[in-house]
Amino acid sequence: AAAAAAAAAAAYNSASTMSRALVSVGLVEVETDGCRCRWMFPSLSAKQQRLLEVKVSALKGLGLAEASVVCKLANVWIYLTMASGDDFAVATLAKEHNVERYTLLSKLLASQYRGPRDPTSLLEGFLSAFATGAFSSPAGEWSAAAHAGSLLSPRASLRSLLSALGVESVIVYNALLLRKRVALLLDDQPQQLLPFMRALPLLIWHRQDADMLRPLVTLGEEEEEKDLASAGYFAAGFIDRAVTTRPDLYDVLVDLSERSVAVMDHAAQDLRMGAVHRDVAGGLTTPAGA
Repeated sequence: AAAAAAAAAAAYNSASTMSRALVSVGLVEVETDGCRCRWMFPSLSAKQQRLLEVKVSALKGLGLAEASVVCKLANVWIYLTMASGDDFAVATLAKEHNVERYTLLSKLLASQYRGPRDPTSLLEGFLSAFATGAFSSPAGEWSAAAHAGSLLSPRASLRSLLSALGVESVIVYNALLLRKRVALLLDDQPQQLLPFMRALPLLIWHRQDADMLRPLVTLGEEEEEKDLASAGYFAAGFIDRAVTTRPDLYDVLVDLSERSVAVMDHAAQDLRMGAVHRDVAGGLTTPAGA
């Protein structure tokens, strides 16, 4: 055990610059009395462990047999995957926003763990990814270099977002431009919410800013709400309709289930619309066919 720990530390310390963004890996087991973070490397804070447990519990509560979700706490992105039939979930934590890169890594690590159910298999996979920027498993290949494109992926559903909201898209555009707090709600559909969240930075492409995103926030979780408060400016995703009763959290609420956009009273003065906004609305919605 001491030799294995020493080897792991040596590999961790010799990691390439490319993979330095990769922070850690965590394993959450689904048990009869709840979800527990049972293994991690090299470490997870108590807040990160709590977040993982809450997200897995929420996914199970929705009856989802399979899911891959993304969330963010402070400056760390969390890419969580849970496969059909599994009673566990695997998450990779990184300091960069790259959904394709780290979601694939989480899926391959989960596959690696599924057979032996031995955390050593997770450790080996994580160290390979961290130290070399590459990882090979029977389920597939992973390379950090293969996902080195724009962090604001054009595959995000900007067209779908504009089509869903129509001319009200300009309200969202204006709010993001003015660095306001934007909340997106899509009832009980965490995976379908993510593409809409990824579309938001494309509205302000010139900033190349994905750090404002909080793709999946659990309403009522103290640390996540504190994180929103400290961020100041954000676009946060919710799947709980109770968020409509919390206007203190946001300036603009985008209800994707109802295809509506609402400006809160406290932000109405800053987000007044004028003639120029009507022109922008036309420019936004015409290409989308809205």
